[in-house]
Amino acid sequence: DAYATVTRLNTCQDSLQSRIQAVYLAQAAAGIDLDEHARARLDAERNIVLEREAAALRSRNFWLALLAAGVVLTVIVWSYARIRQDKVVIEQQSAIVSQSLAEKEMLLREVHHRVKNNLQIISAMLQKQARLSGDEGFRSFVRDGQDSRCSR
Repeated sequence: DAYATVTRLNTCQDSLQSRIQAVYLAQAAAGIDLDEHARARLDAERNIVLEREAAALRSRNFWLALLAAGVVLTVIVWSYARIRQDKVVIEQQSAIVSQSLAEKEMLLREVHHRVKNNLQIISAMLQKQARLSGDEGFRSFVRDGQDSRCSR
């Protein structure tokens, strides 16, 4: 019977050893499953953080682009207003210059007219003097003066 007891003891030990190995394998498999689950959870959390950072970056880029567009639009509007203002100033100055030119032309015509009248008066006075004068040289001198004036 000792043999049967030893055989049974060996069988029990083998069975116990198998069960212990099965428990270790189950624990290892459970640990692996837990590690894979933890890794998957960490990957999911990392992806969420990356998506949030990407969304924040897109939002920041959108606001920067909007700000840049606003600055460009402001510069364009300011330039347009400045050009219109300069155009108004130029038109005003042009009107002033045109008015001044017209006044100067009128004054020049007036001076020309007065000079012409004065020359006619002088010519008439010289003719009268020449008629009243008995000196033929003086008469010749007056005629020469009138002829040179007319030839110009």
